[in-house]
Amino acid sequence: MMKPIVTVIVLFTLLITGCAKEETVPEPKGFVTKKIAYSGKNANEQVLPFTRFDLNINYGQQGNYKIHFLSTANRSEGAIYDFNKQTVFGKEAVDQLVTNFHNFAFDEDSSKEFVITEVLSNLGLSDNFRDIHLQVRYLNGQVKTYHQQA
Repeated sequence: MMKPIVTVIVLFTLLITGCAKEETVPEPKGFVTKKIAYSGKNANEQVLPFTRFDLNINYGQQGNYKIHFLSTANRSEGAIYDFNKQTVFGKEAVDQLVTNFHNFAFDEDSSKEFVITEVLSNLGLSDNFRDIHLQVRYLNGQVKTYHQQA
């Protein structure tokens, strides 16, 4: 009588531990799931002022510097293309970008000159460019384009 009870307990335990195993599904290449705060509800969260940031700077013979960043409530995507033909994608790019983005002091009401200066300064880029093109989608849905030629 004791053997069937022990057998049932062992099988039940194995069933429970087998169901509790967490499966991981790989993320598509170039995407990373990362919670990024857009509201000031949690005092410990820093708020990004935008959900999209696309930058293209032409430095002439030195090459181009480009950034692509897009974030939704559940997913963030980032890519950095620098002049030396080095490219950073996925989690590494998102982490680098978000760290720099938190230092930005501009918003949708800031002047073009202030936005461009903030971007160059916080990303450690030279202001000796031929052409800069930046498009930002702010939290309120407003899309602004900043363009300047040397």
